[in-house]
Amino acid sequence: MKKLLLALGCWGMVYICFCSASIAQQHDLPSYFSADNLSLPTISGHRGGRFYQGLPENSLAVFQYVTGETNAYIECDVTMSADSVLYLMHDDDLDRTTTGTGIATERSWSYLDSLYLVDDFGTVTSEMIPTLEETMEWAKDKTILSLDLKEVPEAYLVKFLDERQSQNDVVLIAYNLEQALELHRLAPEYVLSVSIRSMEELTAIENAGIPLDQLLAFTGTSLPSRELIDAIHAKNIPTILGTMGDQDPRFRNGEENPYREAIERGIMILATDHPVEAAVRISVFRD
Repeated sequence: MKKLLLALGCWGMVYICFCSASIAQQHDLPSYFSADNLSLPTISGHRGGRFYQGLPENSLAVFQYVTGETNAYIECDVTMSADSVLYLMHDDDLDRTTTGTGIATERSWSYLDSLYLVDDFGTVTSEMIPTLEETMEWAKDKTILSLDLKEVPEAYLVKFLDERQSQNDVVLIAYNLEQALELHRLAPEYVLSVSIRSMEELTAIENAGIPLDQLLAFTGTSLPSRELIDAIHAKNIPTILGTMGDQDPRFRNGEENPYREAIERGIMILATDHPVEAAVRISVFRD
């Protein structure tokens, strides 16, 4: 993977030098994510990053690699063991990404802590499943974590975060208005990433009573219309596009820069499986 980075050449190094400090130096998350303040465009590593040989998704190793090479923040998946330990895992079962088997939430932490992570190419690595506690300790003063709740009660997670005064360290992902309202009720000081994929969803979130300056708009995994993007930005809400549904597969199939159109249309944050490579390709759009 280091060879791949070197092959990207000085273009990528300009990007890295230009923006290596801003996320690590943030102290007020709502202000950092203001559409007026956000350094554009910005990268979010989906599950930290995927398809890196020897660096499994949702591992501290891939987080370290990505944040060492880009100014990305990290999206990761949080679930809970049978004995209530919070840890990182995307899938419902353990078979694809670990050396274990079975339903992830039905296993004890002692079992989970004995497993090794498997990368996207099926290779068993030396990486082990990180707890949320370990992940937050690693991320402190390095980057922001965007937490995708899997099988975790919202109240349990918020209690965990509040005990660590994490309101400026994490973004909470809500898949729908109901979840956003519950998270805001439990954690009124936290920034939320909320799905806004239509004008109707934008209107609904406007009327919900959640402060708009504490929101990020996840516009889905298909590029939305310029009309919707402009309407969201008019409310000073930054826009996120999940590129794993279209642009990332096109990149893996050899297209040189499938991310260009999204940035030209006004998307502010790319949530991507390929954060290092996407960062290089969008660096020309930065001021």
